[in-house]
Amino acid sequence: MRRPRLSRPYPLRPEQQKRRRWARCAEAVREQAKEEQYLTLSDLCAWQEMPRDEAADMMRELMAQEEYGDICVYQGAKDLYYYTYPTLAHNYVKNVALAQENDLPHTIAEIVRYESKIYPRATSIDTFSRYPYHYTAIQIRRTLERMAKQPEYADIETYVSGKKQLYVFSTQYLSRTYAKTLVEMSEDKRMWL
Repeated sequence: MRRPRLSRPYPLRPEQQKRRRWARCAEAVREQAKEEQYLTLSDLCAWQEMPRDEAADMMRELMAQEEYGDICVYQGAKDLYYYTYPTLAHNYVKNVALAQENDLPHTIAEIVRYESKIYPRATSIDTFSRYPYHYTAIQIRRTLERMAKQPEYADIETYVSGKKQLYVFSTQYLSRTYAKTLVEMSEDKRMWL
C-alpha cells in the first residue's frame, strides 16, 4: 500500500506573517538595547527590505500591542530611534540620538530647554564637550553666536558666572535672574564641598 504524499504546509496567513515580523523586529530592538544601542528606522528598513513608510507603520502597530509595551520610539530630526524602556532611559536615547544627528544648534536647544524645565538649572557648556557630544569649545561658542541671531532660538540665552564659566538657559522656563541665582548658588556650593 502506498503512503499518501504529505502536502506542503499551508502558507502563513497575512495576520500570522505580520505577527512573525513584529516578533523579529521586537527581538532586534531588545537585542540592541542589551548592547546599550537603539535601532533606527533606516536600519530597520534595510534589514527588513521595506519602504520607510511601511516600516514606520509596522512599528506603530507593534508598539500598540500589549506584549511589546517595553518598546519606545524617539523621533529625531533625521530618523526614528527604537529602544526598550527601562533597559535604556528615554533621556539617554534622546541625547545619543541628538549627538548622532550632528545638528549642534538643535542639540543645544533641546538639552538646554529640557534642563531649564525639568531640573530647573542652566546648562554648563562643558556638557556639550563630553560624551555623547564631544564638540570643541570653539564649535559650541560659534554655534551659540549663530543661534543668538535666529528667531527659533530666541529663548536660548547665555550667562557667564562669577567664576568665568559659560552657562546656557531657556527663558521659556527660567528668568535671567533665576538662572543667574541658580548658577551662582551651584558654584558657591561646589566651593564648600
